[in-house]
Amino acid sequence: SNYQKRIGSGLPEWECVGPFDFDRNAASTSYAAGAAHLYTVEQSISNTDVLYAGGATSGLWKSEDKGLHWFPLFDTDLMINQVYSLEIDFLNSDITYFSSGSNLYRTIDGGDSYELLYELDFIKDIVMNPDDNNILYVCNEERLYEFNISENNLETLLFGDILELEFHPTNSSIIYVIRQSGNKTEFLKSTNSGQNFDNYENGWP
Repeated sequence: SNYQKRIGSGLPEWECVGPFDFDRNAASTSYAAGAAHLYTVEQSISNTDVLYAGGATSGLWKSEDKGLHWFPLFDTDLMINQVYSLEIDFLNSDITYFSSGSNLYRTIDGGDSYELLYELDFIKDIVMNPDDNNILYVCNEERLYEFNISENNLETLLFGDILELEFHPTNSSIIYVIRQSGNKTEFLKSTNSGQNFDNYENGWP
């Protein structure tokens, strides 16, 4: 079968590492009882040993050995449960932006301390401009924002319930956006760094 061919091809294999039910033999169980699922995991570009992960009910976690070991960053200093999205500065792995509910936070010392940058409605995605680490793109239920970090200034680029943003891998002037509209999603593209977006209704599944 195709599956057997893939297994024998030497490709990497996946192994489940949890979370698991703490008592699989209990009369009544739920999926991963007592554990939390993750919303986001990001790896640093400047230091690939460093990863951060945001949980639904367990805050922000960090690994300094490519994910082999993890430690929580919110045990004592910041009582936050949910971390929905995060972005690591591509020049400095100690600088990380993350969202919890309606707040945008930043750490500049690898998680030792934090500061509140902005209060917005529920933040769904944070993406740094690949050419300028002073510019963040923030998606939420109402708009797509361009955030100038040094000036602490927000500019609206697009209205709507913005779910996700991605840059073209080789052309940073091209931005792709997913927006929810009623019971459907829209695929939008900008070719001028977010100044204008076109809605693409055909040519994709």
